[in-house]
Amino acid sequence: MTAVPAPCENTFLSPGQCLFQAVDAGTVLMAAAGRLHIEEAPQWLAQRCVRASRTLEAGEHHVVAQAGWIAITALGPGAQGACLRQWLPARAAARRPVWRFMRRLVGI
Repeated sequence: MTAVPAPCENTFLSPGQCLFQAVDAGTVLMAAAGRLHIEEAPQWLAQRCVRASRTLEAGEHHVVAQAGWIAITALGPGAQGACLRQWLPARAAARRPVWRFMRRLVGI
């Protein structure tokens, strides 16, 4: 039996560039190069809306706890930029093309 690699997407960000992206719970984000600041989807805590955030250095990873829209910002001086590597959860990878079509259809 051979292992099937999980689908992976690479995104390159310039310094200061911010990417808003809808992700599923269990998505793994990795800073392949540079530094990234990640803000997870808002959650309700004691009648307040809070966003968990984390800064990733090159080689570090983060697993998204809750599905929703996250903000990923590239940090770094000069023209260094950052590379984001993203792995989808196994279940979400199979249905992702369908959700892309549905989002386009609805206009999200």
